[in-house]
Amino acid sequence: LEVLLQEIMKREGCLVEGSNSLWPFLEFPAAGICITRFALAKETRARWLQQLPKVLTEKHQSEQWRLQHPAVVNTLLNIIDAEESEEDVRVAYKVLEFVLLMDA
Repeated sequence: LEVLLQEIMKREGCLVEGSNSLWPFLEFPAAGICITRFALAKETRARWLQQLPKVLTEKHQSEQWRLQHPAVVNTLLNIIDAEESEEDVRVAYKVLEFVLLMDA
């Protein structure tokens, strides 16, 4: 089962599919889904980046630890370095600042 799930998570279509049958099976909360899609779904990453500020709210406090994952932090840094979109860079800075202050 673990190998099967790992292979599923490598396929972007499975990560972002509309029926969301994967996520209820994993009992994954909405904030965790957003963070995972941001980190793993390269083709739709910009869409998930714009959703990340919602995870910073108190409502999703129990899921915010997921933002500290190296894949998330590295992706945020890459967005800042690439400077492709001013809005994306602004959001990436906001989320990264939040992550850095989590342990402070």
